[in-house]
Amino acid sequence: MKFLNNSKSMKLLMQGIIMHALIYLLMLSLGYNTYKEVLNHMQHFLPLSLEARYAIQSEFPLILLIFSGLYTLFFIRARQHTIILSMQHYIQLALSHAALTNLIIFTHGKNELIALNISAVWYIIFILCFFTWRRYANNSQHIMPLGSKLPRILHMLSSSPKPYIITFFFTLTISSLFSVFGILTAAEQCANAAYFSLTAGVAIGLYADFKAEDTED
Repeated sequence: MKFLNNSKSMKLLMQGIIMHALIYLLMLSLGYNTYKEVLNHMQHFLPLSLEARYAIQSEFPLILLIFSGLYTLFFIRARQHTIILSMQHYIQLALSHAALTNLIIFTHGKNELIALNISAVWYIIFILCFFTWRRYANNSQHIMPLGSKLPRILHMLSSSPKPYIITFFFTLTISSLFSVFGILTAAEQCANAAYFSLTAGVAIGLYADFKAEDTED
């Protein structure tokens, strides 16, 4: 535990926990909304009742607590000097988290179990997309034609929360307009997009602050 006696390591750990908890909260929201929409469009199943929706959402704090604890263990084990783990560690984290949550939530009900497993699948997809994107962003300057603006756009999207915050306010406004006119399905989808943008903006803002402080040190 000497690794955590370093104030810089503790600061990194806290930033990592906050960022990863926000990202997994987004995955939980995606899993919940995916399950809800699938049931709404399948003729042989009844839509989720209000009680079932509350039951699924009530599991979120416990799931996030388990996830944060596992992230802490992987962070300490790898003696990380950055809040981003390796792809191998993320896959191990996702599988360990899925196993633990299934063991704990197994007796709580099938709706909770299905929604949380869909969230785990979304998280693995997110991790694979993130590392694919990062590899492409790192190599884009070598494979793109000279003068292309794509590397600059990728850098902006990965280092500044501004595009995501702007998207958040825009989609939230559109969602409010849809609600006023009674188009509730579209309003909910826009609200989900707004929530995703806000979560991504906060996560990237934290990562950018950490990167700036690390460069200064």
